[in-house]
Amino acid sequence: MSLEEGMNLGAQLLWRWRYDKGLTQHEACKYLDQHPVAWSRWENGHVKPGRSTAVAIERITLGTVTCGSWDEDPLPEYEIDPSIKENFDATAMWRAKEDKRKKGKK
Repeated sequence: MSLEEGMNLGAQLLWRWRYDKGLTQHEACKYLDQHPVAWSRWENGHVKPGRSTAVAIERITLGTVTCGSWDEDPLPEYEIDPSIKENFDATAMWRAKEDKRKKGKK
């Protein structure tokens, strides 16, 4: 199974929330007192969090990742955020974001 095939809406939203906050998986999992491996498996769509954990995720993300988003079927490839795909170069994206931030301070 490729990354995209298992990517339900909850997984995609969780990844996007963490990325937008500039958090590593290790940093983000501390909000829930979870192991980074669990967080990684949720983001990759390999497993869904339990109901109580999904509620906690909804709370820490201020509703960005709703409990119900985990229950949806995997998204078709055309609905997957391109930055989540396996061949995505996150380093280039981070550099571009940092360059934009630096230019804004000038």
